Amino acid sequence: MHREPRKFPPMPPVGQPDSYYGQLVRQADAAGDMLAHEAAKVGQYISLGMAENLDWSGKLRYFQHAIKRHCVPPPIMDDRMSMFYCNLADHIRKFAGYEALRLCSRQDDIYAGRVRNGTPKSLLRSEARTFFQQIVPGDKKPEWFLDEDWVQLKILRDQWI
Repeated sequence: MHREPRKFPPMPPVGQPDSYYGQLVRQADAAGDMLAHEAAKVGQYISLGMAENLDWSGKLRYFQHAIKRHCVPPPIMDDRMSMFYCNLADHIRKFAGYEALRLCSRQDDIYAGRVRNGTPKSLLRSEARTFFQQIVPGDKKPEWFLDEDWVQLKILRDQWI
């Protein structure tokens, strides 16, 4: 008996209104498509995490929830399904890294401006340590960053602390 290969949904779009993702979830549920459901939820949580009005801890809650709740493959799966869930998690990591780098780069520019205006770098060290500790905790890469973003974040951090 020949079995049709499973069709995997594309990586979810980001930046759509919450109602858009709700509609995708309802469609996936009606079709019994667990993978499309998870993809829609990942798109929703990434979009929520990218909101301008959130601080890093608020953003991180959405990214972590998406990874822990919607990127966990079922216990019995094949390599293609495992790869789908890995790709979903990396999709989240891409946006989490982008957002962390954006916030850290902006703060780096602020510190550099203050140094140009005469503030000794040594006076910024404590403030920078507090800021960067929220986003770049320690030297072990958290699960919500891609390797290359983690390296860049540590470079930004290390020049100030």
